[in-house]
Amino acid sequence: MNEKHWYQSRTIWGAVLLIVSRIAPSLGLEIDPGSLGDIAGAIVDLAGAGMVVYGRAKAERPIRFKAKGA
Repeated sequence: MNEKHWYQSRTIWGAVLLIVSRIAPSLGLEIDPGSLGDIAGAIVDLAGAGMVVYGRAKAERPIRFKAKGA
């Protein structure tokens, strides 16, 4: 079966987006401490989760994490 690199996966990128949105405030990367920041954070969370679900549903090839022959 034709494998793809991990960085070609929508599922992986959605998970990365979701993780980054969760740890960004602890790194001091906040948009706005008010309600606008809360809304933006929720939108990013939903976008990441949506990418994970969509990517998994549309996946046709397995992901390769190692170089071929390694």
